[in-house]
Amino acid sequence: MIKRLPIVAAFSLALFACTQEAPITTLFTQMDLAEAGIDFQNDLTYDKDFNVFTYRNFYNGGGVAVGDINNDGLVDLFFTANQKDNKLFLNKGNFKFEDITATSGVAGNQSWSTGVAMADVNGDGLLDIYVSNSGDIKGDSRANELFINNGDLTFREEAATWGIDDQGLSTHGVFFDYDKDGDLDLYVLNNSYRAIGSFNLEKSSREVRDAEGGDKLYRNDGAAFTDVSEAAGILGSEIGFGLGTTVGDVNGDGWLDIYISNDFFEKDYLYINNQDGSFREELELHMRHTSFASMGADMADINNDASPDIFVTDMLPESVRRLNQTTTFENWDVYQGKLKWGYYHQFNRNMLHLNTTEGDFQEVGQLAGVEATDWSWGALIADLDNDGWRDIYISNGINHDLTDQDYINYISNEEVMRSIVTDEGVNYKELIDLMPSTRIPNYAYQNVGKGLAFENRTEAWGLEVPSHSNGAVYGDLDNDGDLDLIVNNTNQAPFLWRNNAEKMHPENHSVQLDLRREDGTAAIGAKVYGYANGALFYAENVPMKGFQSSVDPRVHLGLGAVTRLDSLVIDWDGAKETVWTSVKADSLYQITMQDVTGRARRDESAVLLELATTMGDREEDHFSQFNEERLLPQMTTTEGAKLAYGDINGDGFIDVYQCAAAGEQGHLFFGAAEGVWRPSKNGPFGAHAAAEDTDAKFFDYDNDGDLDLYVASGSMTLASGDRGLLDRIYKNNGRGGFSYDEEALPKLGVRSSSIAVADFDGDGLQDVFVAVRGVKGSYGMPASSLYLKNYGNGQLRNERRTTRSFQRLGMLTDCAAADIDNDGDMDLLSVGDWSGVRVWVNDGNAIFKEQTLERGFDHSQGLWNTMELADVDGDGWMDIVAGNLGENCRLAASPQKPMALFVNDFDRNGFSDPILCSYQGDTLFPRVLRNNLLSQLPYLKKQNLKFEQYAGKSVFEVFDTLQLERSALLQVQTLRTTVYYNNEGVFTPHELPVQAQVAPVYAIEVVDVNNDGHKDLLLGGNLFEVQPEWGRYDASRGTVLLGDGARDFTAVPIAESGWNLDGQLRDIVAFDHDGQTQILISRLEGPIEVYNVAK
Repeated sequence: MIKRLPIVAAFSLALFACTQEAPITTLFTQMDLAEAGIDFQNDLTYDKDFNVFTYRNFYNGGGVAVGDINNDGLVDLFFTANQKDNKLFLNKGNFKFEDITATSGVAGNQSWSTGVAMADVNGDGLLDIYVSNSGDIKGDSRANELFINNGDLTFREEAATWGIDDQGLSTHGVFFDYDKDGDLDLYVLNNSYRAIGSFNLEKSSREVRDAEGGDKLYRNDGAAFTDVSEAAGILGSEIGFGLGTTVGDVNGDGWLDIYISNDFFEKDYLYINNQDGSFREELELHMRHTSFASMGADMADINNDASPDIFVTDMLPESVRRLNQTTTFENWDVYQGKLKWGYYHQFNRNMLHLNTTEGDFQEVGQLAGVEATDWSWGALIADLDNDGWRDIYISNGINHDLTDQDYINYISNEEVMRSIVTDEGVNYKELIDLMPSTRIPNYAYQNVGKGLAFENRTEAWGLEVPSHSNGAVYGDLDNDGDLDLIVNNTNQAPFLWRNNAEKMHPENHSVQLDLRREDGTAAIGAKVYGYANGALFYAENVPMKGFQSSVDPRVHLGLGAVTRLDSLVIDWDGAKETVWTSVKADSLYQITMQDVTGRARRDESAVLLELATTMGDREEDHFSQFNEERLLPQMTTTEGAKLAYGDINGDGFIDVYQCAAAGEQGHLFFGAAEGVWRPSKNGPFGAHAAAEDTDAKFFDYDNDGDLDLYVASGSMTLASGDRGLLDRIYKNNGRGGFSYDEEALPKLGVRSSSIAVADFDGDGLQDVFVAVRGVKGSYGMPASSLYLKNYGNGQLRNERRTTRSFQRLGMLTDCAAADIDNDGDMDLLSVGDWSGVRVWVNDGNAIFKEQTLERGFDHSQGLWNTMELADVDGDGWMDIVAGNLGENCRLAASPQKPMALFVNDFDRNGFSDPILCSYQGDTLFPRVLRNNLLSQLPYLKKQNLKFEQYAGKSVFEVFDTLQLERSALLQVQTLRTTVYYNNEGVFTPHELPVQAQVAPVYAIEVVDVNNDGHKDLLLGGNLFEVQPEWGRYDASRGTVLLGDGARDFTAVPIAESGWNLDGQLRDIVAFDHDGQTQILISRLEGPIEVYNVAK
């Protein structure tokens, strides 16, 4: 049965009954709780026996649930309190509520309540209430409570009868049908009993079930629940510090999966449903990293691709001042130790995991701008303005700043501790009263970039009231078609925010769905697909989410300008569907499962690139550059794995050389018919295994008609003068056999990063430009590059006259030769770290003149990794595609507010110190935490004795003017990977789609992959060797951008590209191999992958 309840008509009487109120100017209006009839506040008091020091979750707060307990069409509210009675408020309409706690019998009998869920547990068509209890209070059983709805606004408590009176330190309970038997099962999220400092992290107890606690999975067997946790593969150890549970079908197989966010050192869990009543935990197969102190979480489709994405909150402050005051980060060695012990990649910030294909996730929180919201709890993904794109609401705050670094230092003082800890015990009141307490507003982010860009609209939407907030939910309390917000605060009245979208944005529309099974129970787990004008709107119905809370169980789809859906498809259980056409917006529909019309077919499109084969298995040399340069944000030692290709044995097939890491020899592969590749078993490369290959090119250096091999070496691990730094040339015997020519190159021992090969002086011989990466131990100091002239006698020598043009160029990462001005000779281009795109124009005789500014690169300073030259737009002029750091990072740069690197020997100890700075607002801050800075420059301690003294200082306040004036100053004005179009010798930058900015780009190829005659772009990269403070850059799965021939590109979804490339890509090359266009992918570790372009 389908019932339509037009939203405006059904509730017009309520609207007309409203009293006169002030003009509405913001999306949300804070409602007066006294007028609304809500008398509740989660007040906390502590004593010597029970406080934040004896119970670490003391300030985690309470939850809130939304649901229609009496089936009158209005959703009601339930608040949990930690030390007071929980409360139930009946919705009377028009934002008026009645407190029915006492008469309903749901106040609760335990001492400390946390989470709450509303669900029809016994399948009678009425919502029941499940309350999680916790706290370490003497005489309290902590048993969770189940209040069964009697149908007359009263409830009876039956948790023990149903077997779910769990007595762990429960955070939340989530009801869902994991085994598809038609009833609701229960996952209980529990927190560990043990003190954090009592664990031996080297000996993980993850697989050992905790007899007293641990997470539980209860199967609903009709009249009671059965604990099936162990048999179902659910971890329940004492290192589980669960704070968030969210459920959805992450891999699109029709079965519900579970995401658990764990606080402290334990990694999060992702349980994939095995479809047989059990789960497998395989987070590490689907996510490259997670939050460190994971708190609340939500799962919903944030980019309208019909796959659920996951947002997880953490504790990273937004402001630099508060970051410096309250935050520390693990160092590289601790991070590596935890990796070895099995705790995976965890970093201190919120995470937005985009579901790219069948449950494989790409983390883009920093790119989206939602990574830093302070001490955050609730995470809600919902379309708050009905524009058709889901937004993010985050509740945050902690009653006392437990991580304030000055406070921690103060109480660590021996004299202070003696005054607090006496023979009479610990004076907890003094300990707690000394803690700072700071209220800040919650965050509301508007989705302005299809899930990849958000804007902080907290103040603009009227939500800027400072608070200590915990549980938060959304629900349409007045049935006007938009989502109101309800927030449970600590030591402060809750927030009741009325959504005014119907008035502020009348151009936007929505549809709400009350989905029911045949027996009248809510269709938990059902999927909804809405289609209109080529747009897709998707939702999954699992209302228990956020933090300790349960949202409106009715599905809400914001539609933007759409007034009527072309079709609406409800997938009830993966086997049955309801398909409904021409669905009018601005209505609430009640749909029951009996309206089944069969299963709609969804076509799967072909992919562009198909994996053909793999070859080799490269290993990377793992060296910690941070031991030498502690202020480095990221290493520069993993930039090799480049490919050289050409027909070296004259058989008509392309052959390939892969650059090797230190400790292994280079890899040579011979091409053969039918796409076959065979490795070379002999060769001279093993003698130079100590070298770190950074680039290679096949070319005829001795002019004998075959291709020889030049290999560049650029290790940052070897000392100056080490023979492993020498570039090498291997002479070809004409049949693909190589021998090392020791006399071919000068023995200069620079740290090469890239080479460009061309006949620069027009004498018919191939010359070489050698780009140099930098100076060992002195990041930021400029290095000089080289020009090697080919004298025609099998020798290339340093041409000093020409090399003078390339002194102190900086830290170059790539170079290229091309005729950019179409005058018939080869010009030079380079990119680098803290450098711009630079151009040297050739006069035809290898006399180079730098024309960077004249050629249009005046604001191109970046953190460039690579470049590729090609005629991208087909106009006959060579364009440049340059790979940058990308924007999925905590830093930002622009010509108006560039990043800065001040390099100087500030403490005069003979070593340079690079000080990274960036703007926040109009202030240029040093982006180095106080302790890290003082460990490198101890002389600064006197001026920065407290964290508070350092926290808000600009770089000009930390260092004196003379020091900064005498420093080398490098800048970054853009972080975006960019294509520069050549307009008859002058270049203009052109923005690429945001998908090109998800990670550092180290590999670029220009090739037509969809056979439409236009050049497309293939991008790859990632960088893992990054300080934990910044987190590793791993979001790239390989990017395919289709060109339209008119200088614009469209990103291809990963599921359609055929690429889902893990690891750190360092090269992509394309060529014709036996009549087939092949794409070769080279990583730092693992085999070369060979892809065929689909015909």
